[in-house]
Amino acid sequence: MLLELHLRFDARAALRLGDAQSLFALATIGLFGLAPDALLFRQSSLLFGHQRAALGIFLGAALGLDALAFGFLLRRYTVFFDLPKLLQRDEDGVGIAVGHLSASPAPSPDEGEKLVSWLIVIAPRPDSFKHHQSRARGAEHRLSPAPCDHCNTAWPNLSALARSARSRFIAGVSRGFIDIHLHILPGLDDGCVDVEQSVELARGLVELGYDEVHPTPHQKAGSWAPSGDERESAATALRDALEDAGVALRINAPAGENMWDELFLERQVEASFPKYASEKSFLLELHPAQAPPMLEQRLFEFRLAGRLPVLAHVERYLDLTSDFSRVEGLCERAALLVNLAALGGRGGWRVHRRARKLAQAGLIHAATTDAHSPDDLRDAFAGMRWIEKHLGEAALERLLSHNPRRILAGDIP
Repeated sequence: MLLELHLRFDARAALRLGDAQSLFALATIGLFGLAPDALLFRQSSLLFGHQRAALGIFLGAALGLDALAFGFLLRRYTVFFDLPKLLQRDEDGVGIAVGHLSASPAPSPDEGEKLVSWLIVIAPRPDSFKHHQSRARGAEHRLSPAPCDHCNTAWPNLSALARSARSRFIAGVSRGFIDIHLHILPGLDDGCVDVEQSVELARGLVELGYDEVHPTPHQKAGSWAPSGDERESAATALRDALEDAGVALRINAPAGENMWDELFLERQVEASFPKYASEKSFLLELHPAQAPPMLEQRLFEFRLAGRLPVLAHVERYLDLTSDFSRVEGLCERAALLVNLAALGGRGGWRVHRRARKLAQAGLIHAATTDAHSPDDLRDAFAGMRWIEKHLGEAALERLLSHNPRRILAGDIP
């Protein structure tokens, strides 16, 4: 079955190259009654016969690549990946770009059985398929790179991705989302390295519908453990930078991501570990390989003391969450968070599969970006799309807006 692909197609944008082969392909498509702004993919396969050939010629010409080779990649991606996964497939050098449909209306959903009324848009890249196979190899994987030297098409930013998805996302319009786990404060841990990167991350969050965040820099023994003054100083600097940049993202009093280690146990005596602004809840990180002894009892003691433990990225604790009956018990003693990126397919097969199963079983209280840089928002967006597609829009609002607020107030949703 062909998985849904929700990207719109603007044929005119692809004609910037203006070569005869592209024009010929468009004419061929038009002769057979397939308008460029109303292209459809069938559920069982791509287009058939002359339609497939014409589409292959057109896309190949737009890319400046061999149509047959690209057709194979396109078919492979549409069969095995949904939109969020497709957006992550940068390693083959295939960039995804977005354009608006032309003035004519989009096809209605009932035009044929289970036809998908949106089309992939492929932007030309100057690189070959074999080039830049790792995400770590250069700035071309950033969210808003400059246009390439060989064409007029820029890489997509989050606004384009949000506009393109067939959902209720409207880029730059707040949906009241709140992030209670991210590393946006500059220079404190392995998150944003400077204020400029923090501002870029904040701008991307606003485009995804967030209007406030609660920063949670790491707190680890022998590693990152910024003091309260350092956290507040970084937050103040970021607030000033966001005001200057006109980015409407509220930076609340910073908390911390407390690793359950000797530093946390030492602070636990006087409850001096970083907490959320309300002082009623705090973020905890466990070692992925082994849960602390008597974990449920310790969490219950925190609840008796009037504070809510909030467990970060529980999908990573594979042993702890392997027994869902145990997870149900944890849900009564703590708030459980899942990373959006894991729901979107990142973090390894076992981790993202566990994240999705927990979410589908209703064993997750909230979803967070855990963003360390602007690059992480691609994966967060993929997770948001997965929630909306598989759990529904109401679940998206609940996990990203309603429940985080209850957690901050010290309540288990």
